[in-house]
This record gives sequence, C-alpha cells and structure tokens, in this order.
Amino acid sequence: MKNFDLRSFHFNNLDIISDPYPIYRELLAEQPIFFTEMYGGAWIVTRYADVLPLLTDKRLSSRRAAVPVSRLSDEEKKEFTSMIDVFSKWVAFFDPPHHAAYRRLLGKGIMPFTPEVLRPRVQELLDGLLEPVAGSGSMDILKDVAYPLPALLIADLLGAPREDYQQLITWADDIAHLFGSSEVTLAMVRRTKQSAFELLDYLRRLVEDTRQKPRDTIIGRLLNARDGELRFSDDDIAAQCILLLFAGLESARYLIGNGFLALFEHPDQLERLKANPALVASAVEEFLRYDNPIQFIARTAKEDFELKGHLIQRGSVVLPVVGAANRDPAQFPDPDRLDIGRTENKHLAFGQGAHLCIGSTIVRVQVQMAFTTLLDRMPDMRLVPQELDWNANLGFRGLRSLRVEL
Repeated sequence: MKNFDLRSFHFNNLDIISDPYPIYRELLAEQPIFFTEMYGGAWIVTRYADVLPLLTDKRLSSRRAAVPVSRLSDEEKKEFTSMIDVFSKWVAFFDPPHHAAYRRLLGKGIMPFTPEVLRPRVQELLDGLLEPVAGSGSMDILKDVAYPLPALLIADLLGAPREDYQQLITWADDIAHLFGSSEVTLAMVRRTKQSAFELLDYLRRLVEDTRQKPRDTIIGRLLNARDGELRFSDDDIAAQCILLLFAGLESARYLIGNGFLALFEHPDQLERLKANPALVASAVEEFLRYDNPIQFIARTAKEDFELKGHLIQRGSVVLPVVGAANRDPAQFPDPDRLDIGRTENKHLAFGQGAHLCIGSTIVRVQVQMAFTTLLDRMPDMRLVPQELDWNANLGFRGLRSLRVEL
C-alpha cells in the first residue's frame, strides 16, 4: 500500500472513521483481501464480487455474539458469559436450519407494520420535533431530528412510553458501540453489560405489561406469534427487542445525518431533490450506497477454506466491508459520485440473502419521510461551517451533530 499502513486499520481509528473512502479505494485496487490482528485474527474483504457471495456463504457462520470480546483474556471473558448468552438469542445470529423458522416468527411481529401503517406515526413525530425549531433560525439535524425520531418510533412500536426515549438511546448506544468497535477495553465491555441487563429488565417488564394489557405492538404480536409448534419465550422476545432497538436507532439516525451531509456536499443533487421530491426513495437508496452507516458485517469461519488464494482458517473472523463494496468501480460506475437517481443500485447496505435486515422497511420509511418533510418545510437550510463530529466506531459510522441555518 502506498499511502496507508495496514497495521493501523481498525474500527476505532478516528482517521479512518472521518473518511474511510480513500483507504477503501486503495484496498479495492491493491489489496482487496488482507489479514489483520483485529478480534484475534480477522480477514478484511472489500470487493463487491467477493463480498456479495460471502454474505450468503454456507462456510461462514452468523454466530458472532462473542466476536467483540474475542481479544479479552479467557479469565476476563468469564465475566461476560451471561451478556453473550443474551446476545446469542438474537435471530440475526442464528444459522440454518434454525434461522429460517425463527426469522419467520420474528417477522410476525414486524411485518404487519407496513409503510402505510408507519407513515402517519412518523409524520406525527416529525411534526412534533420540528415545531420547536421551525422559527428559531437554526437547528441541529442530528440532535433535533435524527436522534429522537427513530427512538420515539421504536418506543411506539414496542409499546414503551415515549418519555423513555432518551434512556433507550443511552442503552442502545452502549451496545452498538461494542459491536461497532474492534478495540475494546474492559471498562467499555462492563458498561455494555450493565446497559444490556438494564435494558433487558426494562423489556421484560414491558413484555409482562403487554401480556396483562394487550395492545397492537411488536411485543404484543410476538407474544401471540406461532410457527407450527415454535414460539418465543418472554426472554426471547426481550432479546429480539434489544437487537431491533439498537440496530434500528443507529442505522436510521446516522443515515439521516450522512444523507444530509452528502446533499450539502453535492448542491446539484440537493436542488434536484428539492425540485423533484418523488426522487426521495431513490435518493435514500443512494445514501445507503454512498455512505451507509453500517460499514461491515461480521461472520466467523465454520471450516478451513480458500478465498482467492488466501487460507481462511476455522474460527477466524471474516469481515465483508459493505461500505467498500458499495464504492467498488467494478460494480458502480463513477462510485464516488452522488447520484440520487442512480439506476441498477444493487447496494449491500442491508446485507443479502436470508439475513437481509428484517427491519429495513422501518428504517427506509422514516428516513424518506425525514428528507421529504425537512426539505419541504425548510427548503433554504444551509450548512453552518463546522468541524464534523463523527461517532467513535466504524461499525456504525455517522455524525453526532450537523448544524444548519434555516
């Protein structure tokens, strides 16, 4: 590599987080597959043609609950066995043959919340968030809209009180930071464990409350869901809700921020979207390709196998970097150009195959509506000169603040 030392490639490197795409260009061209010491030994894979099949490769396992703590000592890991047991209940971490049936079961709780059902709720939330800032002359897109919106929405969908949304954000961010990082400390993992069990207890109470006072929520539907003889236990439901919470919050929040930043940096595309709001669905797909918050998807090798001349050993972590694959010039013409009307946009932002993100519709609806509503009501917003403040891991890459004048 000419301009980059691969030894410094890790998911908490702030130089990479602030702009990973020049490094991705080098990797795509010169070293598309390489081994790192992250997670005790991990393979980074960047080219679209390699990443796509890996996302459905039967030689790889989705059981990765323990990957974030893999660099801790054996003695230290014992402290977190109970936390890993909770994360291991997530359907997203299941392999065949169990995955398909449990995913169908989880879908019975999520799929009824269609775009038609979601839009009135999202619009109500957006109206409430924008009212206090509409006449102020300025706002922070992240703090005023992108942070609270998905937290308030998921609170509604789970049946939690809206006033708890700030606490839900805190718990979710701690869990997300662990899974988005590769350089963890004992203190970080202990904080995550505390947050995970506080959230688990909160959700257990919410599950029981929903049983006593039935209502049409994700939890309410999961309590009644059956797939043949299969059903979720109360703890299973609480565990799935942890995953839905942190994955949904992080992806929607940062996609709104990253998308607006991309538009401000490409004023022709900003004017194009304002002139033709019907492009919003295509625009959001382009934001997912151009600067997806979820930059990599972890897997573990179930067996030894060869990948383009490299021996992947059983137990190794394999990291298809979808953020790099989505900028691969072999798949996307002029990949570093934002084009909100891009056709043939087969990005990998939500994964692929059986593990395609089950909550992607919920993310898409609220992000599309956030762009439509803000650009309609505040068409003259301008970016304030500022030093960009990025989240501290690459796994959920996004801005923590984006100030604009109205």
